Amino acid sequence: MMRLFHVFALLISLIAWAGACQSQPDSPLSAAVAPIPRKQADCPDLDSRLFQLTQESAPLDLAKQWQLKVKDDKIQVLLILADEDVSFLQNFDVELGTQSDAKAQVFVPINQLCTLANTPEVLAIHPPPPIFTQ
Repeated sequence: MMRLFHVFALLISLIAWAGACQSQPDSPLSAAVAPIPRKQADCPDLDSRLFQLTQESAPLDLAKQWQLKVKDDKIQVLLILADEDVSFLQNFDVELGTQSDAKAQVFVPINQLCTLANTPEVLAIHPPPPIFTQ
């Protein structure tokens, strides 16, 4: 019975400590319950590297450094769609390249990536997979 009392006392102490740590910004626990980063809040379905491009002052230069395909003011990305319908893309300044089932390679202006990622038709946006040549 005494052992059970000690377990409950330890549990209550841990709960109290966790509550105190949440209000302390430098505690390890506060890092675990930190607010959602801006990227996840603004456009969670956008690849993190592509999101980084949206935050750059010279995004096309960085896209070229990363060896992404650039065409005019657009970059090539891979859209993972909810279904095969791409008619909604006409609402964006998007140039459709190839499509296979619910995946489409498109050229899209960098400033439209987040907006496009937040549409219900788009499940995710990624850089296109690399092409290997021999």
